[in-house]
Amino acid sequence: MTLTSIEICAGAGGQALGLERAGFAHVSRVELDPAACQTLRINRNHWHVTEGDLCHQIQVALEAAAKTAVRQA
Repeated sequence: MTLTSIEICAGAGGQALGLERAGFAHVSRVELDPAACQTLRINRNHWHVTEGDLCHQIQVALEAAAKTAVRQA
């Protein structure tokens, strides 16, 4: 069984790297600081990095899900 995670406040990726080495499959790493996001992208270019305010990202995801639900109804 593969464990999955979403890294919140990923920083420069130390915890994410440790979890990856422990066998976790990350869905995404979320970070507000643009410099930290750039570090993540340079050091681990295959990682999915979500840059920005997590509250905004949640709102965008909820709006997209609502639109999908309306189209399916």
